[in-house]
Amino acid sequence: TSVAAAVVAMQTQLRGTLQQISNSATQLAAAAEEMTAITEEGVQGIQRQNNEIDQAATAV
Repeated sequence: TSVAAAVVAMQTQLRGTLQQISNSATQLAAAAEEMTAITEEGVQGIQRQNNEIDQAATAV
């Protein structure tokens, strides 16, 4: 029975480890989505600045 108890304990620990991995993966995915949104905003800002520079250069 001690072997069976050890197997059950190992299964419990493995289940906990897999749950932690799943939680971490979920957090990582959320962080990646945020980074994507921030990057897209940055790109849009740069494009606006480029357009404004082009307009200023054309006006001169």
